Amino acid sequence: MYQDVLEHFAMQSPIILYSLTQAKKFSKICEVGVGPGLAARMFISSIMKKGAFYFCSDLSDEMIKGFYDNFQSCDSALNPRNKLEMIEDFETIDTNKHIKEMGDEIEKKLFLVKANNEKLPYPDECFDLYLSSLSLHLVDNYMNQLEEAYRVLEIGGVAGFTVPGRLENCTNLNFVPSVLQSLGHELPASSNKPATHLSDKGNIYKDFRKVEFNIVKMYYTETNHTSENVTEMVDVIIKSPIFSNILDNLTEEQKSEFYDELDLQWTLKFGPQTTETLKLDILVVIATK
Repeated sequence: MYQDVLEHFAMQSPIILYSLTQAKKFSKICEVGVGPGLAARMFISSIMKKGAFYFCSDLSDEMIKGFYDNFQSCDSALNPRNKLEMIEDFETIDTNKHIKEMGDEIEKKLFLVKANNEKLPYPDECFDLYLSSLSLHLVDNYMNQLEEAYRVLEIGGVAGFTVPGRLENCTNLNFVPSVLQSLGHELPASSNKPATHLSDKGNIYKDFRKVEFNIVKMYYTETNHTSENVTEMVDVIIKSPIFSNILDNLTEEQKSEFYDELDLQWTLKFGPQTTETLKLDILVVIATK
């Protein structure tokens, strides 16, 4: 159930980017933090134009394996004019070499790479579209990622990013803490940066201009998830990495009280008699080099 919810939110965000960047027009595409490739498979089959090449990457071995295995069982893999190559053991990648070696008969050339968003293995100015869905806020130094996005894009190329938006509009992030605080408990201390630390439009605009992107457009939007099963949905939230330690300092009696209040507040805010859904506010940034 938890994985289903993650995939639901993860699917909506890249679809927004594919649409707003008009990805169907581009031929030289780079996507970072691609994950297990649920949205990417839809992009390959329905949006990516013939004759284009697509380099997608992730830093996680688990995500790379998931992407590769999932692609092998999807409809796109059955088309002999689509080909996915996994590129391993490298320091730099000669993109032109790999594209040429795949042959002219392949209409959609796909390459899967393990790579850090902050230091990509690609040559300068080799892509006309760069996509990063819900990954910029996770890296150690997001300015490094912005500089890499700028470097690998050709002049006139487009970069699309999404990051978590305004915390007050992210009910998937603030619902559990609000219930905990309503019962008089303090939130557990965290050494991690908050998920919404890049949500301020003014600050992020300055960062994109500092990297010298020429045109920067941005706006907030929402992704949503509905569930009819209150117990399962509450359990999903509690098991997420963000809240996995939230009950550590509570007694069994306090935990019971906490779950009862979660159930009540969920029903009042998101139950069948309401119009509200669990949502993640995201900030979309479309920048041109």
